[in-house]
Amino acid sequence: MARRSNVLSTVELAKVTKETNSCDYESSIKFFEEDCKLRNLRPHTLKYYLNE
Repeated sequence: MARRSNVLSTVELAKVTKETNSCDYESSIKFFEEDCKLRNLRPHTLKYYLNE
């Protein structure tokens, strides 16, 4: 198997440099909690992540 070149193509580079929407801390935490619930994480794990 050949090694990866570690060079991004123009299509990949466009995906990486695309501007993202910023949001405040509270909405980021809400988004994170929803994502954890969608991934079906245990409540104890979610609580640990939020405390850290």
